[in-house]
Amino acid sequence: MTAIPAQFLSLGNGLIFSPLGLSFEDDFTKQPQFGYVIPTLTIETPPGKGTYVPTGIRGLFTNSGILAYPNLGRRGVAPAKEAARNYRVTIEAQFYIPLYPTTLPNPAAGLIAPGFDFAVTPYDDNTNLDTTVASAVKPTLATLTLLPAANYPFGSITSFLTGTVVGGSGVALVSAKEPHDPSGDSNTTRVVSDIKGRYQIPLRWGNATSSTSPTTPTPTTVTAVDSVSGKTGSITLTFPYDLTKPLPINIS
Repeated sequence: MTAIPAQFLSLGNGLIFSPLGLSFEDDFTKQPQFGYVIPTLTIETPPGKGTYVPTGIRGLFTNSGILAYPNLGRRGVAPAKEAARNYRVTIEAQFYIPLYPTTLPNPAAGLIAPGFDFAVTPYDDNTNLDTTVASAVKPTLATLTLLPAANYPFGSITSFLTGTVVGGSGVALVSAKEPHDPSGDSNTTRVVSDIKGRYQIPLRWGNATSSTSPTTPTPTTVTAVDSVSGKTGSITLTFPYDLTKPLPINIS
């Protein structure tokens, strides 16, 4: 699900502006998440110092599952030179670990990033909020990826690779490509290990009836990336896979 390009929420007979429209996507199903999602909103105080404190402001979920904060930043009269304030949303999800945006090259760093940051420009009833012209206040519209945690209920899928990431300094991003997908796509399943490095990753078999390769699955490589150091480790399995033994992945 992608955040819709709308900055107004209809509540009763009024239109309410939200400076944030944050939607969520289950990385396994590519659909909206299930289970509970609890957001916490903090603000950088004092500005520019990098310290965030709780606001106590509760978010609102729209009917389409988008997290919004109606009227955040609204003033009775907005001072002309009042600077934008930095806010941060952190997410607690029942079956997921959020992959927050990060500028670090480590693809797993978002697992331990402090949250989703966005800026809020103060506004009042005289502020131009029309997105069709040059707007004085623009909302942040984004989609946050939610990766399956160790307790994720995969349902009827029965083939799993399980094991432990060894030598890492924190949780790890564990990924595996579909073992049988001659259609040529790059479908990859990603999960997050728990704090002890334990992982469970399901095998999705792709197009097993393709005439180009009707019977033999390809080798499967499982890769782990440490969220703190960015170091990696991997193992490669050839068919038939032995799913009865836990598979250690050594980070180095």
